[in-house]
Amino acid sequence: MLTLKNPRHERFAQLIAVAGLSACEAYTQAGYKSKSAESNGPRLARNEQIASRIEQLRAKKQAKTEAKLEISRDRIVKELADMALAKGSSMIKLKAIELLNKMQGYNEPESVEHSHIHLTVNSALINELRAGYAALTERNAKVLPLPGEPGVIDIAATDGSAPQEGER
Repeated sequence: MLTLKNPRHERFAQLIAVAGLSACEAYTQAGYKSKSAESNGPRLARNEQIASRIEQLRAKKQAKTEAKLEISRDRIVKELADMALAKGSSMIKLKAIELLNKMQGYNEPESVEHSHIHLTVNSALINELRAGYAALTERNAKVLPLPGEPGVIDIAATDGSAPQEGER
């Protein structure tokens, strides 16, 4: 489909697709009465031919944008390469090379899969860890009272109601 036969319809489609206006705004700016824009704008946008034209114009706009971005990316890569190879400050060269590497994805971390790890631990370390764990559990047992002792609320025994007098 090239263009719509009705010039107002074509303008309406372009205002929505290219300018990004709402159907109501496009309806008014395309030359229709603003009183009926709220109801007729969305209705006109649902028209099969107009909706198709809007999609066509959006696709064309998207392709142009992508082409501009690619040209810009190519230009940036060329400029950075020129900076990296030019005579001058080594700091500028290093920064240009760093940016080129980032743009090319060379700075991404490598994914390394490990299926087996072999650890060697001596028995003295194991005994020291066991002694430390035992001391820690012994200390925690002295500090933390057991459920059911005075001053402790037994969470497992409560049914969601307020604590009883002896449990406060």
